Amino acid sequence: MTKKMSSKITSGDVPSPRLLFQLSAALEEKIESIQCMKSGKWLVCTDKNNWFLKQYATEKQFMKQWKLTEKLLAVRVYSIIPFHPSSPFIVEKNIFALMPFIPSSSRIYTFQMKKERETALRLLRSFHEQTAEFVGELEDFFSPLNQLTRWQKRLTFFVQSLPQLQHYFPKMLLKRYIEMGEWSLQQLMKRSWKKRDPVIIHGDVVAHNFLQAKTGQLFLIDFDLAARAPAMYDYLQFVNRILPIVDWDLDQVMAHEVLAEFKGEEEFYLQLLFPTDIFRECHRFIRSMNGNYQHAYDLTVINFQKREDFFLKWQNELG
Repeated sequence: MTKKMSSKITSGDVPSPRLLFQLSAALEEKIESIQCMKSGKWLVCTDKNNWFLKQYATEKQFMKQWKLTEKLLAVRVYSIIPFHPSSPFIVEKNIFALMPFIPSSSRIYTFQMKKERETALRLLRSFHEQTAEFVGELEDFFSPLNQLTRWQKRLTFFVQSLPQLQHYFPKMLLKRYIEMGEWSLQQLMKRSWKKRDPVIIHGDVVAHNFLQAKTGQLFLIDFDLAARAPAMYDYLQFVNRILPIVDWDLDQVMAHEVLAEFKGEEEFYLQLLFPTDIFRECHRFIRSMNGNYQHAYDLTVINFQKREDFFLKWQNELG
């Protein structure tokens, strides 16, 4: 979470004087500097403490995270960062919230090492187990997520974007990803699957949403995409991000103890064959045209042959 930043309070993306006044009054501390970390996120340094300030798109987006944090802290889950009790701060319909600033470890947390993956998975499982206890109480704040409906939309957008995408990626590979997506969805939709109870899922299981503090404690952060859904959706996202790291060796990934319940489950394996990461990153690239092209290129082109081999292997076993 820490970055080298300018100490100038008046440069760049700076909160309004009205917000600064509210913050200072709520904290009862003198604000000495505001340092922009990235758009909508600031480090607030006072004469007593350091705070993390974040802007939220809507009050509803903030409230769902407030309620989630409140519930987890009530059952003594300390792997999440609490909001300052004065949050939110509303200035001209803009929503802001404060949290304690947690200095991060000098080593960036990644999923490269098996030990890191296991620690992250255990934290994720604990999060799911706790939210399963109160998910019904938060129905008004967390929308249900239908994975297949979302994926159908992603596939449709990808197909519609083909004329643009082929200027940046080989057309043959793009068409192959469409074939993979169509086959996976067809298989998933024509079969019956066991009912899975919902929990609150994190919804964005990437390494940078696991913050390792200098103390060594691991925190789960950034619940913007949290939703009501089976816990399996978070684990699918996790495995999807790990496969390129372990050279597409699924047996190595499924050896993690937390994933044992999904070992051999056809639904889990079929969902892994849907190239959701390709569709997601290409969607971001086309929509913004300033996204991470290199990342999208690596996923789409550099990793193609290994993904193709992976797909064919499991298609033959599951088809």
